[in-house]
Amino acid sequence: MSYREVKSQFIKKLIEGTSWENEARKEYIDSLIKLEGFILHGAGSMAGAMRRGELQKQYPREWETIYNELKPEEFKDLKERERRENEESERRMDEITRESERREKRLKQEWLEMGGRE
Repeated sequence: MSYREVKSQFIKKLIEGTSWENEARKEYIDSLIKLEGFILHGAGSMAGAMRRGELQKQYPREWETIYNELKPEEFKDLKERERRENEESERRMDEITRESERREKRLKQEWLEMGGRE
């Protein structure tokens, strides 16, 4: 993707005023442009999906900013899905904890019934 093809205003603002000689900043911007491409066009392959995941992990706030800017409805749906998944995960962890506590209590009771001490 060329710099002229960038859609995200967030990325365009980063480009503005950045010196061509600033290699570290250009690499950062190029990574964000790759993120934009993944957001707009998908990963395309397993290798692409892995790279997208790496960039999302490396630049989580930027990813959210660009995603929300370019696809706000899809981003909203994604965040809602993540919220529901987190709630479900917490519910399952609570159930596992309760089950573990019940098991420990039952085992202790068996121990005591067999003449063991506390």
